[in-house]
Amino acid sequence: MGNSSGSYRSTKENSFAAYEKLPPSARKALQDAAFDWAPQPIKTYWTHGRKGFKTGKDIAARIAEWDAKHIAKDRKRVWKIDE
Repeated sequence: MGNSSGSYRSTKENSFAAYEKLPPSARKALQDAAFDWAPQPIKTYWTHGRKGFKTGKDIAARIAEWDAKHIAKDRKRVWKIDE
């Protein structure tokens, strides 16, 4: 999932409101993430109980997966390192 998916009206207010509604462990994962993930689609997935977004721990794990994937992609692109 990228930050551009969905038809969200991305304003600072909307992003902050979505962030505030997430479980504490999900908010912590967003704070600690290497990339700036949009909280609005994450909150929507969690609210609708989408697979992989049932609990705050699930969300935190998903954010960690996204970070790892994008770090590996950047490492390969920037440093030409395959891991």
